[in-house]
Amino acid sequence: MTESGTDYSDYLKHSGTIVSLASLMAGFVFTSITLFLTQLQPEQLYSALMQVVLLFLGFLFCIWLYVAAGFATSGIFLVRRSPPLTKQAWLLTIMI
Repeated sequence: MTESGTDYSDYLKHSGTIVSLASLMAGFVFTSITLFLTQLQPEQLYSALMQVVLLFLGFLFCIWLYVAAGFATSGIFLVRRSPPLTKQAWLLTIMI
C-alpha cells in the first residue's frame, strides 16, 4: 500500500497480464517474419506485396514490444512507494 492508502496490486497484476500478452504476440509476429524469410523463395520475397507484408509485420513487432515495455515500467512510475528491488532497476527503466 502507498502512503495515500491506495492499493495498486490489482493494477500491477493487470499490467503483468498485458505484458505477458504483448510479449506472446511479439514472439508470434517475430516467428512469422522468420518463417517468411526462411521458407519463401527469393523471387517471392522480392515481390512488392511480400515487402509490404514484411513491413507491416515489422511495424506490429515494434508496437507489441512498445506496449510490453510501457506496461512493464508503468508500475515503477505510478506507485509512490515501490519495493527496493524495483528502485534498483532504474537503469533498465531509463534504457527502455
